[in-house]
Amino acid sequence: MTEDQYIEFQFVEQALKKFGMRLQDILVNDIMEKDLVSQKGTDGKHLKDSISFVVKKAGTMGGELLFYFPDYGRFIEIRYHKPTANTMKAFGKQNHALLTQHINSIKKGRRKDTRWYSKNAYGHLNELIGELMYGFTEAIRQQMISQLITPYK
Repeated sequence: MTEDQYIEFQFVEQALKKFGMRLQDILVNDIMEKDLVSQKGTDGKHLKDSISFVVKKAGTMGGELLFYFPDYGRFIEIRYHKPTANTMKAFGKQNHALLTQHINSIKKGRRKDTRWYSKNAYGHLNELIGELMYGFTEAIRQQMISQLITPYK
């Protein structure tokens, strides 16, 4: 790996870590605002306390940002989109348009908003894409070189 490739890799890793910390804060804040899980899960932690992320090397020039949280966190969100049994009996599977319209009216009126992951994770993904595409300027490159060289002096 050349020096330029190493610096670019370090930039990608820093961008992923920065985005991971920001997204973790956003997810935890959204969970707390919506008071989604007040009971402890099977691991003894609340959902907001069990969200974590890791940045791993992937390929020669890239990295992976992996988020970890209990499965029940996604189940809470998926349940929001599922119609009730009474609604399915009333409309059946044939009247899909009427069923969808009825479900949406119920969601607006009575259902608690439990959407915490998809909206935030996919909604903020363009920030990361922009940072990776346009954030590695010559000034950032020179700053990273000076940061890498300074500890050895």
